[in-house]
Amino acid sequence: ARMCCVRQLTASGKLADNMNPAYSPDGRRIAFMSTRPGRGQIYVMDADGANQRNLVPFDGTAAGASYAPDWSPDGNRIAFHRDIAGGRHVMVYDFGTGQATAYTSIGRNEDASWAPDSRHLVFRSSRSRGDQLWVLDIESGNARQLTNMNGAARLPAWSPALQGTTP
Repeated sequence: ARMCCVRQLTASGKLADNMNPAYSPDGRRIAFMSTRPGRGQIYVMDADGANQRNLVPFDGTAAGASYAPDWSPDGNRIAFHRDIAGGRHVMVYDFGTGQATAYTSIGRNEDASWAPDSRHLVFRSSRSRGDQLWVLDIESGNARQLTNMNGAARLPAWSPALQGTTP
């Protein structure tokens, strides 16, 4: 049976897993995680699957796998989390500078999601009691805790309806 309108964009098979796709705001590119270099790394490709490239390659340090890319609403950055020296940290790749920067340094920090202002990220972190949600201002580097609940917070996401509000 033929599947309508479905097209494979990445190679399949035993060589790599390709997961966590995220479209750029203009719909022209897709960020995703691929294990083709051995451990998960962030890749970007055109929306038709062309021009696939490793956006944040291994840098020879204690950095490990990268996961869960999320494109900023202005299209200028991609947030993701990466295993670094026994922790997991929120990173931001900036297309203007071509650099990735770690914005967390303690605990397990995962699943960053951009605010509509492309300045703030919400993420979950184990730095306090259990997994709680935190907000990070990437301009100042300051983070503040949002939740203080029993149990674990997971998979935060900003509502686009919050456009024009201050986190």
